[in-house]
Amino acid sequence: MADDLIRIQFEMTKEKVRDLDHLMAATSMRSRRELFDNALTFFEWGVSEIMRGNLVAAVDEKRGFYQPMVMPAFVAARRSIRPRSAKLRQPDRTASVLPKRARRNQLPLSQSAGRSDEEQFEPHTVEGAPKPKHKEA
Repeated sequence: MADDLIRIQFEMTKEKVRDLDHLMAATSMRSRRELFDNALTFFEWGVSEIMRGNLVAAVDEKRGFYQPMVMPAFVAARRSIRPRSAKLRQPDRTASVLPKRARRNQLPLSQSAGRSDEEQFEPHTVEGAPKPKHKEA
């Protein structure tokens, strides 16, 4: 068993360690290893969903809003998808693939077509209208 384990060490700021400790307390985790195991499981799931052409998003079912999670690792995972056959046409690399897939994979929306890339990844209502932005006083 000891031969199967590899020790991994890295440095973190005190602030990040406090964040980890807060997450551990909020989730009743007993060790940082447990926290990292859970985080890695969630990240692996997110990458696999992105590579299947899906979005990873937070959904507020009660209010009908959703917010796709966009992070550099997910963008890189989406770009790593290659056609399995040489007979398939190569996609136009100048066009953004993510917004096209987002429109195809979002919750049933009637007014999603024609949105800009920026609007596509803003919080939206189930009806398709952008979520109203709160004005700060």
